[in-house]
Amino acid sequence: MNKQMVGWRNINATHIIVSTVGILCGISGIEHGFFETLQGNTAPDTLLIKAIGPADRFWPGGTETALTVIPSFFVTGILAMLAGLLVIIWSAGFVQKKYGSGVFFLLSLFQFLVGGGFAQIFLVLMVTLAATQINAPWKGWRILLPGFLRRFLGQSWLVLLILFALTLLGSMFAAIFGFIPLVSSLLDLNAGNTTGFLYSLAYFMLALLPLTILAGLAHDVERMDFPG
Repeated sequence: MNKQMVGWRNINATHIIVSTVGILCGISGIEHGFFETLQGNTAPDTLLIKAIGPADRFWPGGTETALTVIPSFFVTGILAMLAGLLVIIWSAGFVQKKYGSGVFFLLSLFQFLVGGGFAQIFLVLMVTLAATQINAPWKGWRILLPGFLRRFLGQSWLVLLILFALTLLGSMFAAIFGFIPLVSSLLDLNAGNTTGFLYSLAYFMLALLPLTILAGLAHDVERMDFPG
């Protein structure tokens, strides 16, 4: 076996998946926070807010629902951007450490409570669970994932991760601007049907992320069974 194949096999796929998705969630928090600061030092009417105010929307559906416990859009936005930055830093460099998954969850919860976005909390829950498996995957995966399935999934984790990342980035872009480059033209999307398409993408991501994590775990179980 050549060095390139050995190097690929020794990659900790679960770590890369967790870090990548965590970073994307942090970016989403910063983006929400930026638009919230543009609404100024005014108090929201309810805990559930529209991160993008009427004056800053690029299309009618571009509101971006969020939750905040802070009675100021401006302060909410500052805290959301700070929380997003902390989530990015932790995801990139520390999520694999002892208590890394717990700290990631707490930072993400903080981001959620200060206007960092509503939808990604579901992704955070899955990523938090996956983070517990970075250094010591559960032995039961060898039973739940038979050898042939483990090998198949283990070879597909990077493709699935790239697909997930592109889908999430495309969803974030469309939520703000009302279209996805190339995709909107191909599917004839407009202001009237983009919202429905975004919901479809959300359901797709909620199904794709567990599969991506499972593929990463399959790769890592194989890596541990056959060290390079």
